[in-house]
Amino acid sequence: LVRRAGTPRTYVTLDDIGSLALARRDPEGFLRQLPRPVTIDEAQRAPEILLPIKKEIDRQPKAGQFLLTGSSRIELRQGVRETLVGRAAILKLRPMTWSEAEGDAGRNPVDDLFSCRTARDVAARFSKGDPLDGERVLGGGLPVPLLKRKGSARRRWFEQYRSAYVERDVPPLLRVEDLSGFIRFVTLLASRTAQTTNYATLAHEAGISADTGLRWFGVIEATFLADLVPPYWKNLGKRLVKSPKLHFGDAGLAAHLAGVRSWADAMRQNLAGPLLETLVAQHLLAFSECARRETALFHYRTHAGAEVDFVLARGSRLLPIEVKSGIGV
Repeated sequence: LVRRAGTPRTYVTLDDIGSLALARRDPEGFLRQLPRPVTIDEAQRAPEILLPIKKEIDRQPKAGQFLLTGSSRIELRQGVRETLVGRAAILKLRPMTWSEAEGDAGRNPVDDLFSCRTARDVAARFSKGDPLDGERVLGGGLPVPLLKRKGSARRRWFEQYRSAYVERDVPPLLRVEDLSGFIRFVTLLASRTAQTTNYATLAHEAGISADTGLRWFGVIEATFLADLVPPYWKNLGKRLVKSPKLHFGDAGLAAHLAGVRSWADAMRQNLAGPLLETLVAQHLLAFSECARRETALFHYRTHAGAEVDFVLARGSRLLPIEVKSGIGV
């Protein structure tokens, strides 16, 4: 993406052993040899470069000299916040939306929703969609399974992703000694997507302590394996203490981890609705974060059981959104 978009930039990846060795051994010399502007991919492999980058930016404060990309690693994000405070912007690249996959990324449906004044306007603008393709929901929004892989090929890709990211990259951040317990915990999160969160119950079912479950979930959220959608309350204090709703970071990965291999499987396991709702959450979060005006995403539930899947909030305007996977409901 970054090699194709925008103005031409020098590109170097720290997956290259030689570049990585130089960046760790002599970070200032490594940066000095790179023509600007430069993109450094997999930058989390060499946090040593952050302080020299700060010096370069202070010496020549020109925006866009350095673009650091790569997998989400807590150490790198923390280092950027601490070392490059006031000098860097952190951008979250969410899974693809279906409109992006179809080459139509020029409009934002969240902005379109708020441009409508009545429910009739919304219906007129959004009622011409195609019938739900459940198999497409299982593709999620990660580019390869969404765009290129189907059936068994898609399952193999998700299995490789699980092995590489969920089992290899994330556990070291948690200093996980009980890998099987961690896999059980992540699998439970996937099967409980689109539900309100009870850490103690999840931890108990995974066979770990409540403190361990809370610590693990903090890292899982920070590495984008899951998102928390807070409840809507007029009272800000209540928003902070009431139960958020958990959505797995990608509906396709959630389906794979939960053992869903087809839309018929999803229906049998009562996961069709939650997986569709999680896919909608992916889209609403992505569109809200790049909307023209600041827009927040909540869910709504009363003690009496009244519930709305999503509430978009922009200033004093609130837009409720209900997700249904069935027909005629």
